[in-house]
Amino acid sequence: MSSSAAASSAAKNSLYNLLVLPKKNRLFRHDFLIAKSQGKSHRFPHFSIIIYQHLIVPPPRLGGGIPLQREGGGTRFSVVTSAKLDKRAVVRNRLRRLIYNSLNTEHRTPNTDIIIFPNKSTLALSPAQLRTELTSALNNVTM
Repeated sequence: MSSSAAASSAAKNSLYNLLVLPKKNRLFRHDFLIAKSQGKSHRFPHFSIIIYQHLIVPPPRLGGGIPLQREGGGTRFSVVTSAKLDKRAVVRNRLRRLIYNSLNTEHRTPNTDIIIFPNKSTLALSPAQLRTELTSALNNVTM
């Protein structure tokens, strides 16, 4: 592989990592369904957010039901972009990537699942406005 191809590949991988939420911060289907049904819903001008705080209770043989933090203990996110936003998947996926890129996953409450439902008005926001609106909404919800 030539050095220019290797540099191109490295640049492509670093760009990909900026647009994709790390696996430890993703909310997968089983946990998504629990968070959606048991979480508390909050509405904002550009988003609806469901937040669910949880503790994992180990099986009785491991500690008698003492609540423990989930392994990793960080905040997990999911962004739901339905076809109501735009019929084109390209537009919905771009919005999802912009939201993932705007998330600050490091400084959130441990053991919290957050589901973000963007509204149609979100499509008109610039990336800087999106980051500002999302940060203020998440700060209001997680305080």
